Amino acid sequence: MPGKKIVVNIDLISLYSYFAFVEFLPLIEKLKAHGVTVEIVPVFLSGIMGASKNSPPWMVPAKRIYLSDDTRRSAARLGIPCNIPENFVTYTNDLLPLRAMHVLRANFPLSVYHAALAAMYAAFFSPPAPRNFNSPTVLKEILRSVDGVQGRAEEVVKAATGEDAKRALHEATNTAVKQGAFGAPWIVATRDGKVEYFFGSDRLHQLYTFLDLPFTEATLLPPAKL
Repeated sequence: MPGKKIVVNIDLISLYSYFAFVEFLPLIEKLKAHGVTVEIVPVFLSGIMGASKNSPPWMVPAKRIYLSDDTRRSAARLGIPCNIPENFVTYTNDLLPLRAMHVLRANFPLSVYHAALAAMYAAFFSPPAPRNFNSPTVLKEILRSVDGVQGRAEEVVKAATGEDAKRALHEATNTAVKQGAFGAPWIVATRDGKVEYFFGSDRLHQLYTFLDLPFTEATLLPPAKL
């Protein structure tokens, strides 16, 4: 079944991007067996929010209250730790690590790139998070913990300050903006030349329907008989 593809645009400081990453990572091989390729692409969320004139949800009091429960439930469903930094805004500059992820995506095996993304999310959201991974020193420490990077961490961070990495992040972000993105995760699904866009980390059933994939809907079961 040619022509089926999913592009998952994520950033590093959005919990819902983290949820999408955790959701999609174990599905990549299964989707591949169904003829669907999956790409995980880092984008600059602040750039998307600015271009779309959107406001971060934590700036809306009612949303902020709701999100504390929603993110807790989502993290529990995925079985991952979740720690939202109290001084979150202090750490929202993720340009350098995003560019570093593009360096890894372009020059390292896919498994290493995915492992580095996992390490970034753990550094930001897992207790005792957050770590200021926009600091070159901290970023190198995190990358040294990733199998396949380790001794090349300094090389990766240096490359992340170069024009190629800056261009890659800019182009990925610009592409998402042109598609109509207003936040992350921004998911682009293609099926035989047809394209649909999905926002959020809980759209798998809609994706599967669009891509004509077999899946089971969540079904309420009758009460157990004693």
